Amino acid sequence: MDKLQKWRAALTEAANLSGWDSIAFRPESKLIKRTVEDILLKLNRMSTSALLFHDLVGMDKHVVQIESLLQIDSSNVRIVGIWGMGGIGKTTIAGYVFAKLPSQFERCYFVANVREEVEKFGSNHLRDKYLSDLLEQHNLDIGTPSVGSTFVKTRLSHKTVLVVFDDVENSSQLEYLLGSGDSYLGLGSRLTVTSRDRQVLVKAADEIYKRIVIHVSVSLWWQPTALKVLGSFLYNRNTKEWESALKKLNKAPHKEIHNVLKLSYDGLDDEEKAVFLDISCFFNEHESMTNIVGILGESAIISIRVLVDLCLVSILHDSEKVDMHDLIKEMNQEIVGQQSITEPGKHSRLWCPKDIYHVLKNNTGTDAVECISLDMTQIKEVHLSAAAFAKMPNLRLLKFYDSGNCSSKEHISEGLEGFSDTFRLIQWDGYP
Repeated sequence: MDKLQKWRAALTEAANLSGWDSIAFRPESKLIKRTVEDILLKLNRMSTSALLFHDLVGMDKHVVQIESLLQIDSSNVRIVGIWGMGGIGKTTIAGYVFAKLPSQFERCYFVANVREEVEKFGSNHLRDKYLSDLLEQHNLDIGTPSVGSTFVKTRLSHKTVLVVFDDVENSSQLEYLLGSGDSYLGLGSRLTVTSRDRQVLVKAADEIYKRIVIHVSVSLWWQPTALKVLGSFLYNRNTKEWESALKKLNKAPHKEIHNVLKLSYDGLDDEEKAVFLDISCFFNEHESMTNIVGILGESAIISIRVLVDLCLVSILHDSEKVDMHDLIKEMNQEIVGQQSITEPGKHSRLWCPKDIYHVLKNNTGTDAVECISLDMTQIKEVHLSAAAFAKMPNLRLLKFYDSGNCSSKEHISEGLEGFSDTFRLIQWDGYP
């Protein structure tokens, strides 16, 4: 009797398993063909994933933490966000986790480059594409702003799915892809969302995983994107070329790396860009929030919070000090430098000693200049006059600082006449 109960329970469990009804397939060869196609699809996904993500260094600890946040054993629907700036490895981590989990779900889909795909093809196309795959229905056309009909939602509610939305730019993109929420997905479904913007994830995710940066001795912020670019550049080169490239990268990181970082900058509004550039140009490392706001004004608080959400600056733990990594500062220098090339006379912030020396010596400043920051240890002499500043009526921030107790320089002697009322702060170490 005990064995009979076990058989009954086993058969009941087998009957409840999802699959294909043989009655719906005639002749039987169609069922066999469909089964083989499904198995091949799963094997292909597993082999491709193993090839793409095999033995990636340092991935295991990230996978463990994200799997913990996903709570795979829970029957609830869970959404986990991976937050960090561009190129830092969010997609790589999401892909690695995705590669490990497919066998536990009925359908899996990785929605890559959401931001880029929406720009190229529109939100409708992207949403219909991933829903077609989940529902195993070719050329699905929902045709409405929401996820769709009750019929579509009912079908999705019977599937346990694993979905990754990669590089979501804003909340509206995610809302469009998800509809009014995740309630229409089958129990046990899991969604992973990567984004540069923390606010996107705060609104949608149950948990947020912050991608931690990695530092190495060459003082460059090695992101996965940087490693890919450098690896491609150094492939099949000798040791001397490697050493030369590392020295060069410390001075001027590869253009492709900067292009990845610049995506986050391009998404800022004008005020946020101004605050971002001011922080990178003028303020010291670990500058206090109080000092920055006191100089730039109360409105800077909102902009700084946006920059924090986008991982472009950080607020150090247990303090109100604002920090920006050297690679981000270098990117800003390139942005300002490119601006002066494409828009002559629009060099708004000066921090290169050579450029500052040229502008002040030859009186070539313009009304575009808003900020000057000069480490006086980087030049041998400073030839200045009040007239040099007369052509810069919009100068707000002036900083002549001594980072190494350098010997006295030749300074301005006519006083500060000619400075405009736009000044917010002047720092001039050793001013006579």
